[in-house]
Formats: sequence, C-alpha cells, structure tokens
Amino acid sequence: MKKKDSIIIPAYICDSAIHPLREYGFKLIFIDVDKEMNLSVNQVQKVIIKNNIKALLAVHYFGFTKDFDKLIRVCHKLGVKVVEDCTHSFLSQLSRNKASVRSDMEIFSIRKTLPIQDGGALRASGFHKDIKMNSDQCISTLSAGKYLLKRLIWKIIINLGFNIYGPLITRLKDDFRHTGKDSRCSVNIETCKPSQQLTYYLKSDRYMNRVRSSICANFTRLSVEVEKIGFEPVISSLSVGVFPQALAIYNANDGLMDYLRSNGVGAWCWPGNELPLEVSNNPKIYLNSVYFNKKIILLPIHQDISHKQCDYMIKVLLKWQDRMVKERGDA
Repeated sequence: MKKKDSIIIPAYICDSAIHPLREYGFKLIFIDVDKEMNLSVNQVQKVIIKNNIKALLAVHYFGFTKDFDKLIRVCHKLGVKVVEDCTHSFLSQLSRNKASVRSDMEIFSIRKTLPIQDGGALRASGFHKDIKMNSDQCISTLSAGKYLLKRLIWKIIINLGFNIYGPLITRLKDDFRHTGKDSRCSVNIETCKPSQQLTYYLKSDRYMNRVRSSICANFTRLSVEVEKIGFEPVISSLSVGVFPQALAIYNANDGLMDYLRSNGVGAWCWPGNELPLEVSNNPKIYLNSVYFNKKIILLPIHQDISHKQCDYMIKVLLKWQDRMVKERGDA
C-alpha cells in the first residue's frame, strides 16, 4: 500500500488509533457501525467498489471477539486487506485457534490488559518484509524502573485515601500523557524487543490464568448486580474464551460517569473526546457511533479489582439510581 490509498475505518473508533494512518497519508473512509457494533457487509461492499479501497480495519470492541468471517470473505474477494484491531481483546484473541484467524493482520495493545509500559504487538498471516517499527521506542531498564516507581506512587496515593479519578488529578494525568505523546509511526521489529516485565507475564501460565479468572469473575458479578438495580449491560454474559476489557453499560442519564469518578470509581467513556472529528461533527451520518460514544460507560473489571471494590461500585450505582428516582419524584 502507498500514500493516498483508501482505507475503511469504523466510525466508532479512537482517533489516536488511526492517527498514524492519517499521518502517513492514507485516505480514511468512515462507515457507521450498526446497532450491534458491526459494519454492514453490503455497505462495505458498495464503498469498496466506489472508492477503490485497499484495506479495512475491523474492531473487536471492549474485548468481545466478533465474527468477521463474512466481512473478510467479501473483502478478500475484492482484493481488500483486512486488519483486526484487537487492542481491547488481547486475552480473547490469544485464546483463539490460530487457524480460525482469517484476516491479514491483527494488532494488539497488551498494556491495556497487563500492568506494563510496552506491549504493542502485531500478528500477520504471512511474512511481511516491509513491516517497520521504531527501534527507539523499546523499553529501557531506566524507563521500566520509572514506570514501576510511578505505579508504586499511585498505590500509595490511593491507600492514603486520595481519589485519583477526581477532575484535578485526571487533568494532570491527561496533560502528562499528551506531553509525552510520540507521533512517529514506524518501528523496526528486528531490533525492538519486549520488556522484561512483558516477557515474564507472558511466560507465567499461573499469572495469566489468574488474570483470566479474575476478569471473568468480576464481569459476571458486576453484570448480574447492575441488571438487578436497573442498568442494561451492552453484553451481559461471556462466551467461552472471551475475557473482556471492561463491563460496558448503557447510561440513560447524563452525568453518571462524572458521578462515578467523583466517588472514586475509575469508569470511563470510549473513545470519549477522541471520537474522530469527522464523526462527531456529523452525528446524522454516524448516528450509532455518536450514540454509543455518548451512552456507553465502561466499568473496570481488571485483575486488580477486588470483591470489596466490586461491592463498592454496586453501592455507588445504587445511590445514583436512588438519586434519579428522587429527582423524577420531585419533578
């Protein structure tokens, strides 16, 4: 592929994920997702023919593995490469039989699942000589040490009773994150090696099994309880081999995420402010993507979430529901 080639992107996407494509010079063609967060195969086929598409990005949202077989068959028939975005779905995709992966490439962001600083990964269906990555983005011992120190400081702050999800600390974290952002878009995979932390975690079956078990237990517990108090999970049960990134729930009333965070719950919206401007500025064209971005809230279920913290999240959500009932009664 070369600059100015066209790529289909689902409109429900984080802008930072597609920033390298835009920077390189590809032409991005957005298609709205349907109510099941899928791309319409018929619409994709029409767009491919009309715009001479060279590749398509397919996203596994929130760690739930999607069936892209029909979409991939149509794309390959028309000479279009398919890249699966598995950045939310490291554990789910890892458990898949390799023979069942029919796309041309999968991309991962393992640091969204494991407590590491690196973890970007690419799995290709064949050998691609022209894959490049930045050798200077590998994690040095000093950098890894700073990362571990930062995590220790955060734990101390939390244990002292500070709310790290409050507006002030959130703003400071965002400013720090944007200051350190690197816009370079190439990497040398021959010289870039995984950190010692990443290697250790991936080689430890005991640790990885504990992560899987904790995530599933937290998801199941929270999904059952939030339904009891009146919230609707986007997906309420897990298929075999699926290990989600979060519990996604629909937010019927604005203000819930701020309420959760002000009460110390690390809820978030995705992609939030990073919905591409091409999408957010055209809500009538990308109706579902804008709706999902506004109405879905993600609750943390990662391996460090304890039973006590799950109980606390349920307690805060119950208080919110009681507050909404009271406000409706007063009105």
